[in-house]
Amino acid sequence: MSHKLINENKIIFVEELQAKNMICNVKLAKHIADESWSEFLRQLKYKAEWARRTIAEVDRFFPRSKRCSCCGFVHEAMTLNIRD
Repeated sequence: MSHKLINENKIIFVEELQAKNMICNVKLAKHIADESWSEFLRQLKYKAEWARRTIAEVDRFFPRSKRCSCCGFVHEAMTLNIRD
């Protein structure tokens, strides 16, 4: 998957997540731990450097699902059920 992403894209954005905090959720812990996100990200960064691609990390507090993709306006009170 990392090889495919690097070959198909010139820039890749990844979200900065706190996997350690997410593992505290009993319902999600096994699934999150099984994914080995940190290893995947390490491989992605290595392959991106080798292929001269860019990896950018998006801060976890950046309001990406509240921000209008056309004008950039941020809807502060937007509820989860109306986000696209």
